[in-house]
Amino acid sequence: LTPRIGVTHVKLFADGAMGSRGALLSHPYADDPTTSGVERMSREDIKREAVAALDAGFDVATHAIGDAAVEMALDVYEEILRERPELRPTRLRIEHFSYAQPEDFDRAAALGIVLAVNPDFVAPDDHGVAMEDARVGAESSDRVYALGRLAAAGANLAFGSDYFTAP
Repeated sequence: LTPRIGVTHVKLFADGAMGSRGALLSHPYADDPTTSGVERMSREDIKREAVAALDAGFDVATHAIGDAAVEMALDVYEEILRERPELRPTRLRIEHFSYAQPEDFDRAAALGIVLAVNPDFVAPDDHGVAMEDARVGAESSDRVYALGRLAAAGANLAFGSDYFTAP
């Protein structure tokens, strides 16, 4: 550590990226039904590492893009907050929260955790279709980067680009 740099969080990875079809979905990808993504860390691994990080004085940020990964991260965080009622929910963060089940928008808001979302991830093509729409299918696209829905639910939102080339 230096006066200019400090470490505040431990980052865990529930899944991969939507573009590579590595985001963990609860269903097969609409544009590749042979896969539903990749679980990078199990629920048990996330909980164990999160508890260890918290015990060491760090906050926890879990990368979760797909709806199954978001659900898993919320399950773990909910359990930790239940076991540690004195823990400030803002010490727990989900990185991306890109795609979620309908009930998980309200659940994330109710938990009071931080959702570090990336508005610039939504980049429609010339026909108005974003890559994520093709990945999850038209019937689910209203749950991809649904930032207005999160805001309406009262979620604790933090905005960033996650790209070194975007502001």
